[in-house]
Amino acid sequence: MSTAMSEQEQRYPDQWLLRCKGVKHGPYPAASVRRKLLRGELELSDEISRDGRQWQRILHVADVVPLQLRALLGEKQAGRLFAHRVHSGHEREDALSAPLSPVVILALVAGLLSLLGVALWFGVPPPVDPPRCDAPPGPGVNWRNCVLAGVDVGSASLQGANLNSTILRGAHLTATNLEHADLRYANLTKADLAYALLSGASLMGADLRGADLSHTDLRGADLRFADLSGASLAGAQLQDAHFDQALWLDGKPCLVGSKGKCLR
Repeated sequence: MSTAMSEQEQRYPDQWLLRCKGVKHGPYPAASVRRKLLRGELELSDEISRDGRQWQRILHVADVVPLQLRALLGEKQAGRLFAHRVHSGHEREDALSAPLSPVVILALVAGLLSLLGVALWFGVPPPVDPPRCDAPPGPGVNWRNCVLAGVDVGSASLQGANLNSTILRGAHLTATNLEHADLRYANLTKADLAYALLSGASLMGADLRGADLSHTDLRGADLRFADLSGASLAGAQLQDAHFDQALWLDGKPCLVGSKGKCLR
């Protein structure tokens, strides 16, 4: 196991990157991956990786496949464990069906009232705004998960825009203001980002293979787990940019703690 891999596991224990239909997501803990599988948000044929370099099908990583699914796939050990858990669950249900004492009931009521008070005080969090893929380019635009390959935004500003997991392959973003934009897991392969303003932007897990980032302002940007293979960074400002576990221009990973440059 490489030194970079070991350091990643120390800093991100039990964290997994996902790749679904070519789009990267994560990192997620194993428990979250299991929940996504049970909810149907992931398929066993989707890919998973610890370091963003070596990928395999989720099907082959037993730690993240729920016992239910492993049992259905014919794994005898998983079937026995699942049956034991179901049996234990029935025992817990029998124990919970016993009558509660008045003291316990009062404690439960008090706890519910406290939670209600907290909810009324802080309010219910607002729902997440849906993406608007047909919206014109502008500051704060929500293009999350949109397919905008080859888009040309002209002189428009995308400052603070939500471009999470957006397909921007071959996009024309020369000198575009993308300060503090959310570009996590965006596909920016072969995109023209020369002279773009990306200070404070989040590019975690972004696919920047072959992208032109020459003379780009990347100060304070988050490029952890990003893929910069074959990209151009000539003249780019990299002060305080984070490159932990990113794949550098030569396709080799940067060590944890890479700030302002790629540590090997």
